[in-house]
Amino acid sequence: MKFFKFLDGELTLAKDEIALYPNFKKILARDRGGKVMGDPDGRLKFYAFKEFKYIYFRCDFEAYPAQHGLTEKEAHEYACKHSGLGKDYNPDAEVEAAIKQYEREHLSPAKKAIKTLIRIFVLNDKLVEKIEKNLTATLELPTLTKDQISELLTYQKQLLDVAVTVPTNVKKLREAMNLLEEEEKTQAVLRGGEIRSTSMDPNNVIEG
Repeated sequence: MKFFKFLDGELTLAKDEIALYPNFKKILARDRGGKVMGDPDGRLKFYAFKEFKYIYFRCDFEAYPAQHGLTEKEAHEYACKHSGLGKDYNPDAEVEAAIKQYEREHLSPAKKAIKTLIRIFVLNDKLVEKIEKNLTATLELPTLTKDQISELLTYQKQLLDVAVTVPTNVKKLREAMNLLEEEEKTQAVLRGGEIRSTSMDPNNVIEG
């Protein structure tokens, strides 16, 4: 399933492929355009283009939010901004249904595992930052009470607890990436084409 294709150097909607999927066809068909959008009869599907970009940014494995461990809220905000729909946009039932189908078709077990592990690494970074901030603030006090010393020891233990999980999660990430590589090789063989990672395909990149 591909939302976009390059035609004469321009990124356009892959309408033929989109039309094969009812959830996506609805989004395409309901775009009847408007003068404000510069597409009075909906033939150019400007608004649908934006909504498909939103879906891509919101949940595609190759998109920035997934690759940088953004939360659902952060991914939504990013998708709103970079799709051109604006910060007040909220996906309706049709778009949410399309998102669920897109995730089912595109997120293999390996990709799901990688997304989760990236998110864990990002959360760990944020947690460590907050713990270190509290630890530093306590250390900078001119004198320390018994309770404050106990707090410092607690902060140290919390940092060690986070550090202990890192090697395990790194190992899991390597295993998931190896599995993903094998998946992509298998898919390439089934297509009868060149073995090439999807992340290396310039036609998959729409972030510019």
